[in-house]
Amino acid sequence: MKKLGTYALIPIIAITIGSCSKSSIMPVDTTVTFLTALNGASETPANGSTSSGTASFSNNTTTYILSGTFNFSSISATGAHIHKGAAGVSGGVIFPLGSSPITSSINFNSVPLDASQRADLLAN
Repeated sequence: MKKLGTYALIPIIAITIGSCSKSSIMPVDTTVTFLTALNGASETPANGSTSSGTASFSNNTTTYILSGTFNFSSISATGAHIHKGAAGVSGGVIFPLGSSPITSSINFNSVPLDASQRADLLAN
């Protein structure tokens, strides 16, 4: 599994797709799995928050659906979303995951990703 970095949480839970680790794609496998840690040090810009969390999500390369789970603690989240961008770079929101009040854990399924979104996701 390749580690690409970590990203975001505080006070809005956010994750940059480029900031996750990605499993190797096997020829018979139709799922690419991403894992990341969420903490203040990985936020852009970094901050001293003691809040933490994890995110695990999978991209089905047949249906193009992105699905996953976010878990977090020590925070009163006011919103949750996934950003587009490389680790350490602020990016625009591409998938809203909820609005206040947000409680752990968040489960989501995207609409099928378009060709551009699939390319961005797999490039990171």
